[in-house]
Amino acid sequence: MEKFLFKKSVEDPLSFYSFNVVDKEGNKILFHFKTNKTYNSGKYFSENFMPADSVLVTGKIQIFEPKNMELPSKIKLVYPDTMIVAGKQTDVMFNVSLPNSKEVSDELFQEITDTISKYNFSYYLLNEVYNNRGNFTKEQINTLIRLFDKEVQTHGLVSQLKKSLELRNGKSLTNVSFMSSDRKMKKLHFSQSKLTMVILWASWCGPCRKEIPFLKQLHEAFPVNSGLKMVSISLDRDSSAWRKALLEEKMSWDQWVLPENLSEYTREIFKHNGSIPATLFLNSRGEILEKFSGFDETTMNKYRNIIQKNLIN
Repeated sequence: MEKFLFKKSVEDPLSFYSFNVVDKEGNKILFHFKTNKTYNSGKYFSENFMPADSVLVTGKIQIFEPKNMELPSKIKLVYPDTMIVAGKQTDVMFNVSLPNSKEVSDELFQEITDTISKYNFSYYLLNEVYNNRGNFTKEQINTLIRLFDKEVQTHGLVSQLKKSLELRNGKSLTNVSFMSSDRKMKKLHFSQSKLTMVILWASWCGPCRKEIPFLKQLHEAFPVNSGLKMVSISLDRDSSAWRKALLEEKMSWDQWVLPENLSEYTREIFKHNGSIPATLFLNSRGEILEKFSGFDETTMNKYRNIIQKNLIN
């Protein structure tokens, strides 16, 4: 049994730490940690933990084999088979999530306020509000800020959150234009289809590129005349890289890119947390029915069920 002791001063309570070592053969060992949360119907392992007076990592080391990811040589992922002990901030991070699907109804917002009130000391939840700020109205965000205890409210992220509200300017999927692959500015018109599927991606995003063959299968199964409209919107800043990817991937549905002047509004426009690939399903009124983040082959069955359900109704 090996024992190690590390010491580090904490400068920012909203920090995320990882634990990595290099073995005798030169392999970089990246530690992940068990949580009580799920991701795409599977167990969620976190590569980070948050500051605490002490962090205890024990247990037998297991090999972690990620799905849909090819690791570079000399990189290994592992996890201890017992939960780490890392203080109340990490406890919230490993056990609590803010809902991130559909529109934020009054009922859902009440659930969110109850969660923050219960864990009002949590910097992680403040970070979650910031990352998901596009889901909330200005009034809702100001309400959530006031729920955190006074110490958390002094964190610089609160100032950034308030500044983002000043820059919002009412940007949304219903009123902005995108550059299409044929160099025309276009808007989404939801009333023209029973269901609109918006896929956020980028040429440099590996999981996004792996998802494309499955999206092609969906497009073949549900062509435009079925009532489904598919639109892929790239977040690429480099338009030449985007066009190169289009030539390589040969996607036959609408291909648009987010104009550079809208890049700071991505969370407001798409109401998502910034992770890609991300998929939004919207009805004929432009209301978000479902949202998904990340790529997993199993989610394709969920996509099919959502499409079939909404095209029948």
